[in-house]
Amino acid sequence: MTDLKTSDAGACSSMISDEIVALADYDVHNEGAASLADQVLKITTPAAPWNYAVSLPVRPDRYAEPRSPAIVHLDLAALHGRASILALHRDFTTPIDQAIVSSVTGRVQIDLYVPRLEDCSAIMVRTADEPMSAEILVYDVRLRRPRIEQLLAVDRTLFACYDLKSNPVSFDFAYFLMDAEVERRRQGLERLYVVIIPGDRSGEDSEYDAIITTDARRWRRHNVVAALMELLPSIVGHTFAASREEGLAWMSLARHCHPRPEHVRTRSLAEFHRTVWGGAIQQFRPGCGLVAGEYARRNVRQWLDANTAGKRPVTITLRQYSHLPARNSNLATWAEFARRIAASGFAPIFILDTEVAMAGPPAQLADIGCVFPEASWNLGLRMALYELADVNMLTNTGPAVLCFLSERARYIYCKILVPGLAEASEELVRNYGLEPYTQPPFMGPFQRWLWEDDMIEPVYKAFQALLGELDRRSA
Repeated sequence: MTDLKTSDAGACSSMISDEIVALADYDVHNEGAASLADQVLKITTPAAPWNYAVSLPVRPDRYAEPRSPAIVHLDLAALHGRASILALHRDFTTPIDQAIVSSVTGRVQIDLYVPRLEDCSAIMVRTADEPMSAEILVYDVRLRRPRIEQLLAVDRTLFACYDLKSNPVSFDFAYFLMDAEVERRRQGLERLYVVIIPGDRSGEDSEYDAIITTDARRWRRHNVVAALMELLPSIVGHTFAASREEGLAWMSLARHCHPRPEHVRTRSLAEFHRTVWGGAIQQFRPGCGLVAGEYARRNVRQWLDANTAGKRPVTITLRQYSHLPARNSNLATWAEFARRIAASGFAPIFILDTEVAMAGPPAQLADIGCVFPEASWNLGLRMALYELADVNMLTNTGPAVLCFLSERARYIYCKILVPGLAEASEELVRNYGLEPYTQPPFMGPFQRWLWEDDMIEPVYKAFQALLGELDRRSA
């Protein structure tokens, strides 16, 4: 049994002829009673639970496309009691869809969804689960044919299109999401719908493509790209288009498309980054960023209670990746850092690089702190852990964007520049809209970029400074 379904005005679609279902066609069943006056149908249900009271026959033979889906839209009110409203299968027993109305809700509008009109025999009003009669007023009933433009509320939705022919399947997708979120807010639209357009390749160079195989890209689509979308509350849905042609169809459907259709293929990652690194998100804060769901936060709290012995949690996110290994974490530094903070009463928590997580922690980290293995694989849990930790320590790694785009996570980000590496150079930082050795404008009060390598003394000094600020705030 479902709860009451309140119709979405944006989903109302073109009306089908009223002759297919009409209030005047009502039939009385069992001990139910009904009367029609002033175009309002008054129904009294039997006192026994689930007993049929009054039905309105559906006549799909009067419709030119009886195999099409339809929405049965009812405007009604419960004066007292509770009643169940059903769209019945032609066997007159099986519910196709149903809703509950009660005197608590008063007058409401509900939609019943019928996948194929010819399968629906009637709209039935019956007693609900309580052994008492209900009195219902039905003001209107009609069938509507769903139209995708209206169901998707294209006038209120920004369709954000990400082209995998020119953009990678990586954590850089988060910058695209925030770029789209900023545009949605600028246009005053209510929601985001994301369309992923397939491409013939997803990497930026041959070395990258050799490491991120077809199977790896498929895994990332669902465990990175789709998972990131769950962290942005304004996203109401997404589609992984089956072909580039389907992606074009979605763009033609959109009334508001971002980037503009002619720019979807050519909009660069640098432009997406500039929205974040250049500070464009600040004009919409507080409230503009990625957030963990409450279910994930609840589960992480349970894990912390069971694994930290009441100590303050500090996460250490490691990069241990075969692509561009110069960016990888200095394990000796992080082992020493974990020892120092553990001796000071903190609980160091390592998050291993997903690419090597199954092999377990490196030998240098044996018996130091603990590992939260689930965070390597589940972005929702990782985001919740970042939000709940006292401080998060990160090097130059993709998942760091979760902290960049969070207003809740407190973090220190280091090893930003790597000599001789174009992907971690001053030129790249400037291209992304930020002057090297400065603090980015998008950061919150307990978020720091450390423009030094991950060596123990600067890292530990930065941690102590941030910790002092946190303690002064809580004092």
